[in-house]
Amino acid sequence: MASDAAAPAWLIVGVPDNRRTTLFLAALEGRQEAPRRVLDAGEALVEPWRLQAALEALGRPCAVRLDSPGEDFKVTRRLLAAGAAAAEAEGSPFLPPAALAQLEDDRGLILHPRQWYLGLCAALRAWGPALAAPGVWVMNDPDEIAVMFDKVACQARLEAAGIPIPPRLPGVASYDALVEALEAAGERRAFVKLAHGSSASGVIAYERGRRGQERATTSMERVRDRRGLRFYNSLRISRYTAPEHIRDAVDAVCRERAQVELWVPKATWDGQPFDLRVVVIGGEARQVVMRVGQSPMTTPHLGNARGPVEALRQRVAPDAWAAMLRTCERVAEVFPRSLYFGVDVALDQAMERHWVLEVNAFGDLLPGVRWRGEETHAVEIDAMRVRMASRREEAR
Repeated sequence: MASDAAAPAWLIVGVPDNRRTTLFLAALEGRQEAPRRVLDAGEALVEPWRLQAALEALGRPCAVRLDSPGEDFKVTRRLLAAGAAAAEAEGSPFLPPAALAQLEDDRGLILHPRQWYLGLCAALRAWGPALAAPGVWVMNDPDEIAVMFDKVACQARLEAAGIPIPPRLPGVASYDALVEALEAAGERRAFVKLAHGSSASGVIAYERGRRGQERATTSMERVRDRRGLRFYNSLRISRYTAPEHIRDAVDAVCRERAQVELWVPKATWDGQPFDLRVVVIGGEARQVVMRVGQSPMTTPHLGNARGPVEALRQRVAPDAWAAMLRTCERVAEVFPRSLYFGVDVALDQAMERHWVLEVNAFGDLLPGVRWRGEETHAVEIDAMRVRMASRREEAR
């Protein structure tokens, strides 16, 4: 075994050949960090002992990166299987293991995200003892990943810490409850979000006119056929105005647990709404990306463009910009055991106030975006080495 004074080995628990994995491996190679190994998250889900075995093979100290388990159907099916019992016990919609065994990849289908999340939590718990062993250094804490992946719990934790967030409408569990909550608040617009969705999956921007007319803007595509009613993630934005279609969409999201909040008026750039993705690494706000939307959803995979961050900084008052970055760094105080994460922030139309929209445990995938000339993953590697050295010094 190597001593703690030695350079660490690196273990990535993720999806092999996924660009998240390959980009981080390239950053490790660029920093001449070795040894390095990838553990297939799908295999570790079924056989948690594989994580312990990989750590033992690499020795100590070992830095571990838990990467996103998304974009792989094999992993998705295994997470659903791991969450089946918990979903059934709490009364959430679920597919039993027997049905999962017959499940085929239906690309884009929004399939029981609550069950998927409960499976993720089960995996993180199973990996916990191995990750807590002496000499193992985890870049992103498993318990904090679980909170960040739960928009309801995450926003509640931020609010308790005094972080500015959009006003929440707690307890909304159906379309009827949404309408009632908006009427009670004297408001007409809200965002309904899957508690465990990402990349705008299951996000609905809901509007209600003074005369009761409605509109729902979403990346969810509604399909009804002989197989029943289903919703798919789509790269094309849909705008529903038929009441029954809106009810179906809102109820579908709420059945899987939803974060519902008032629709804050975002600042615009050339007439289009935008928000910011800020990557916090080692407690410091680093990369900033401006995401300009063609709809209320600004995520890049929907065809939205990156905006000119430097030009924006010239337009925002220095105090307001500094306050926004400081808020992102305060999020690190809420999640002190996570080396990095992405914070989605909206500025108001006067570009004076701001709100934290979401915290993304895996929100560091920003190819080509640099901080002081360095790519995101390279900055994370350096920050991890600093954290390890600092904590070893504190322990002496």
